[in-house]
Amino acid sequence: MKWYSVKDYKVPANMGMLFVALSIENLCIYKICEYKHNLKTDEFSWFDEQGYTSSQVTHFCIPDPIEIEE
Repeated sequence: MKWYSVKDYKVPANMGMLFVALSIENLCIYKICEYKHNLKTDEFSWFDEQGYTSSQVTHFCIPDPIEIEE
């Protein structure tokens, strides 16, 4: 699995919940969040498992592809 910066990479939509890193003050916090359309702002936002927006997301992690052996 590899970490991707939200500043450098487009977030893959429709992937469901992803492992993300948040920068809160001097700490790095890890959560599970989903990147989806926010009806209140009409933009895409990060939402945690309880449905709250997470605005301090700095990185997201997606799994590497699995090699198929024949």
